[in-house]
Amino acid sequence: MRASTGHGRLSDAVDPQANPRITYVRSINPTVSPNMSKEWESDNVFDVLGCEIARQILMLASLRPSSATELAEHCDVSEPTIYRRVHALQEYDMLDEHIEID
Repeated sequence: MRASTGHGRLSDAVDPQANPRITYVRSINPTVSPNMSKEWESDNVFDVLGCEIARQILMLASLRPSSATELAEHCDVSEPTIYRRVHALQEYDMLDEHIEID
């Protein structure tokens, strides 16, 4: 079963006992939408994309769905750092979160 949560919120349909695997994928068509928590202002977007780790996350997530652990290993940083960058990318609709349940 696969459930898209959008912007990092655990879906009500997901059983918390199911041990889900959360992965991140690059948004195919980032657009201004009512779900976005921040507007596209050039200074803010450049700040987010100015981070090498954020660019690496987008590059890897465009190749395949990747967990925070996989992203941290690839970028050689801690998982909390990955979560901060993922959150910033999700605020601008550049990255989507998916939950896979076995």
